[in-house]
Amino acid sequence: MIDCYVNVYNGNDECRIPLTDSGAYEVKENDKLVFHLIISEQELLTLGEPVMVIGDIPTTFLRNENSPQGECHFVSCEPSYSHSSRYFFNFFGESEVTIYFGKAEGKTLTFKFNILARKENAKLAEEMLGFISDNVDDTVAICFSRSKTGGGFNNEEEHKFSKYDAVIYAVNYLSQSLPAFVNDKKTHWKQKVILSQNGQPTGPDSVYWALTNLDRLSPSTADNYNIYFNNRGYHFDEQPKEVLIDDTNVYENIIINSFLYNADNFLYALKKHYSELACEDVGYSDTEYVRFDHTMSKYAKIALKMRIKEIEENHELVKKLIYSFKKIMPSKISPNILPKITSFVAKKGHYREAFRLINIANLS
Repeated sequence: MIDCYVNVYNGNDECRIPLTDSGAYEVKENDKLVFHLIISEQELLTLGEPVMVIGDIPTTFLRNENSPQGECHFVSCEPSYSHSSRYFFNFFGESEVTIYFGKAEGKTLTFKFNILARKENAKLAEEMLGFISDNVDDTVAICFSRSKTGGGFNNEEEHKFSKYDAVIYAVNYLSQSLPAFVNDKKTHWKQKVILSQNGQPTGPDSVYWALTNLDRLSPSTADNYNIYFNNRGYHFDEQPKEVLIDDTNVYENIIINSFLYNADNFLYALKKHYSELACEDVGYSDTEYVRFDHTMSKYAKIALKMRIKEIEENHELVKKLIYSFKKIMPSKISPNILPKITSFVAKKGHYREAFRLINIANLS
């Protein structure tokens, strides 16, 4: 049995908040907090002494020697009258409290706290965010200048793109490789019936056409007939004949055209979603305290508008590619089809790379 709760003090106000693992709670930055942990003696022997970490700062638990029989009560070291119990003073946004146990590395209790800031601190945070936004290039350079992780992607991180980035990466590749698909695309031969003055209905499809279009026959003289039926001569102005054509309605091309169809729908939905978020009005609360997302909303909207513009540009590129690939290698659309490496794809580098990127985008 493990039970946790926190007593919250603010002036003459006091309340108790029961804490559950992975729960989320809201407190003010100048609240005084006293954490309590109740654990059975048996579990304490198994798990070991508890240690609480607020943010990234360890905090000592004190054991209550007057705990009831079979239980051990622990309380955070700072009493309610101490200013040091304002653990989140001058904090803003989301923070985390984690309880670890000395003998059980895998056993932790985690509580998330959304910290409300006083309006003067919220204004200060807004000024800081404004400065960072105005000097974003310098900020990025400073943040990554001496860190082990750079601001871009390396080879090991190549497959960690977001779905949007993966889709655009595949779209850009198809755009750059368009000439390769023009010159080398998958086709197979297919018989097609065409009408011609010199046609000859000898194949099964052309004979079937002639038999189902007898209403087009007209009586003819012995010198001008091209169909002889029931000992009489008839004339077709144009006769069917079968020719072989290159058919592009094959699996490999269906994969590419279906991906572009899915990308079109994906970008449309994404733009709509971001546009709705950008229209949301999140103003300051009428209360004395302000949530972090209220302050962030202004800068989030700037980022959203830039993202929407980028999505619109990429959406236009997708529409152009859909038109181009329909002309180059028309095929049916199968939105749920999955890319698999065929012998043809394995031999053709432009198909092979396109299939790899389409598989990463995973829009099917």
